[in-house]
Amino acid sequence: MPISLEGVFSSHSKPILAAIRSIGVAGAPLIDRGPATAVMPFVTISREAGAGGVTLAQRLVEHLNRHDLGEHPWSAWDRELVQKVARDHHIDQTLVDALEDRGPTWIEELLGGMRVSETPETASEFRVYCRTATTIRAIAQVGRCVIVGRGGVFVTANMPRGIHIRLVAPLDFRIRNYAAIFNMSLADADARVKDLDQNRAAFYRRHWPKRPLTPESFTATFNTASIGEQELVEAVAAMIPRER
Repeated sequence: MPISLEGVFSSHSKPILAAIRSIGVAGAPLIDRGPATAVMPFVTISREAGAGGVTLAQRLVEHLNRHDLGEHPWSAWDRELVQKVARDHHIDQTLVDALEDRGPTWIEELLGGMRVSETPETASEFRVYCRTATTIRAIAQVGRCVIVGRGGVFVTANMPRGIHIRLVAPLDFRIRNYAAIFNMSLADADARVKDLDQNRAAFYRRHWPKRPLTPESFTATFNTASIGEQELVEAVAAMIPRER
């Protein structure tokens, strides 16, 4: 079940939006701008297609809000929500939507050894991702949030108090899971999962060519085919540092 956007921008989201506006919009290359202090903890989730990233985010937030009454509630920021915030920064939603889940064009493959900002075909995507990355960092800086995808693990890598989770599973499990979530045939789910895997790998190669998705990039990696949903939620919740 996808995370609903209804009511997301309620009173507890105002500090997050204020932080985003105060930081502004990035227009420069994705360089290390130095650590930003995260007052409260945050979680990023990187996932293989069909491994259950959005489901974990939703269940984890529900669990944390049941057991942890802090300054403001935990919130889940999936792809659609990141797109909504990006639109507030005057970014075309279709451009943000295409960032992680589309394949590279033939010109991008041909010029793959060049810097992304040097070609007009890729420059617009580069600028869009810079702005999306700024939004992700702003959300993480406020804390008490779970950010799914969009390279969040690398965007926030130098920020303290972050827990970075990677979800994997065997291909056949992911195909069945994807088919069940989106109510589609196994054949359609097979094609979609393989496309997403390929496109997301290309996304990381374009924007993080020297940062492979190796286990040491994450706090923990879980095989969701071998761990129950509740056990996974509790395991991740136990890793989250106490708030100061």
